[in-house]
Amino acid sequence: MSVAQDVKARIDIVDLISESVALNRSGRTYKARCPFHAEKTPSFVVDPQRQSWRCYGACAEGGDAFNWLQKRENIEFKEALRILAQRAGIPLEPASPEQAAREQLNKRLLEANAAALLWWRGQLAQSPAALHAREYAASRGIEQASIEQFELGFAAPDGDLLLHHLGSRGFRTDELEQAGLVVITEHGPRDRFRDRLIFPIRNRRGECVGFGGRTLADDPAKYVNTPESPLFRKRGILYGLNLAADAVRAAGHVVVVEGYTDVISAHAHGSSNTVASMGTSLTDAQVALIAPITRDIRFALDADAAGQAATRRGLESAHQMLGVRERTAFDVHGAIQVQDEAKAEIRIIQLPEGADPDALVREQPERWKSLVQNAQPFLDFLFDQARARHDLDDPVGRRDFTDELAPVVNSIKDAVLSAEYVGRLAALARVDPRSIAARRPAGPARSAPPIPAAPP
Repeated sequence: MSVAQDVKARIDIVDLISESVALNRSGRTYKARCPFHAEKTPSFVVDPQRQSWRCYGACAEGGDAFNWLQKRENIEFKEALRILAQRAGIPLEPASPEQAAREQLNKRLLEANAAALLWWRGQLAQSPAALHAREYAASRGIEQASIEQFELGFAAPDGDLLLHHLGSRGFRTDELEQAGLVVITEHGPRDRFRDRLIFPIRNRRGECVGFGGRTLADDPAKYVNTPESPLFRKRGILYGLNLAADAVRAAGHVVVVEGYTDVISAHAHGSSNTVASMGTSLTDAQVALIAPITRDIRFALDADAAGQAATRRGLESAHQMLGVRERTAFDVHGAIQVQDEAKAEIRIIQLPEGADPDALVREQPERWKSLVQNAQPFLDFLFDQARARHDLDDPVGRRDFTDELAPVVNSIKDAVLSAEYVGRLAALARVDPRSIAARRPAGPARSAPPIPAAPP
């Protein structure tokens, strides 16, 4: 990925343009009177899905975030790149030969993924060998419209079918291995995905960076994903975000579930503001992807105790999630600090015992929407979980309860929230609120330990 592409990926064009133009929602786009010429009827359109803008009136200008800044400030591309890179927090350096080579390789790997997806989609739609894949999709309530929307495919049981297909189109085996499409075994190269329903994984820009494959046989590895690489880092991707972004903006919040089919069912039943963490914990990198669109993140929590404990640990550290980031306004002359603001407001959707998002959204859509609407603030969830683990009638229990939550409440920068939760903790622990503040950690807050990824 080039620096310019990286910068553009971290800039939300609606946020950028709305800083100087009053945008009004119109369907899936936003409209305004064109800022570049006088007009009475709005003809200036911003498309959040395509991350583009265009005037359909007299000036007929248009483009992306860079074009917008160039036109608005009357500057060259180089200056627009500098300003937007500063806004995105990306340092600018001349591309070294090694960086140029990496960008070329990544481009080639994206091309290989696109070719593989086209092949797999055709197999699912037409191959007689894919009958059981089509039947499995139907058994999970995945209708044809969803298969097309999420571009599902089928990898045949044959060990080298994709290898030969892509090889005939000019892709080398080493390229396919680096893309994660092929594995090298003692018997030679073989397809990584075999007899599996294929879920393409796209990044925020819509590029196919990897795949998930659900076994259709008795393979103990129920799900197989593309391995970690410069192109595919699972902890920095949210499945379905490229399709959900506009709905997230409209709803004002995002729903985060674990699996591919959870997302597909949600989109099919009126909850298109849903994405998946793909079985990982919710990471800071994923929060950063959502932040330009919304800071209201609602995380669906497994009903079982193990799932709750994993989610509690898997939300990284409360200090990171409840921290602040510097919000800065930029102009052509540099940066002007405006204020500090919360990274995210995380809420927890607690599911009924034995339920999962996929089943709930299909079978009880109104109940699902109610659970989402009444999601519990993350801090309240932490308090409830801690109270369930510690005996507050016992001095030792109250001490352990305080030790667990004091670093969390002391990390809150907002004065009103800090006073609220410090007071609540002090009341439950039966201590003076000043003693809570005295328990600030001496060093940097520790992140929660990593947890095994659950299958989607």
